[in-house]
Amino acid sequence: MDVDDRMNVGVNPSIAAFPDLNNKDRIMIGISYHGLDQRRLYYAYNAYDKFNDRLESGWVTQTIDKQTGNVSFLDYRSSLTFNLKTGTPVIAYNSFDKDVPDARRRLLCTAFMGEQA
Repeated sequence: MDVDDRMNVGVNPSIAAFPDLNNKDRIMIGISYHGLDQRRLYYAYNAYDKFNDRLESGWVTQTIDKQTGNVSFLDYRSSLTFNLKTGTPVIAYNSFDKDVPDARRRLLCTAFMGEQA
């Protein structure tokens, strides 16, 4: 089962898994990755059903950030984890204006609050 079938996506993925806080037979799986052609940071998620030993459904993908406005470059690296208390995905990534000196580039950390099954 493909996570994302767009061309040139999946660069430098970061994957994390976290037990569902409301269902002991379920593990939430998340992947952050970049699309080279689209110049976007994506997040995909699914749930693994331990009782039935399978993924529950198809992967759901969402755009987290893209090159536009003040964001003229997204680094192709990201790091994904889950908040241990809430299960919310947290993605750290580098985003900057490529025309400013290196010292002004900044690390962004976003707590993603999208729809999660």
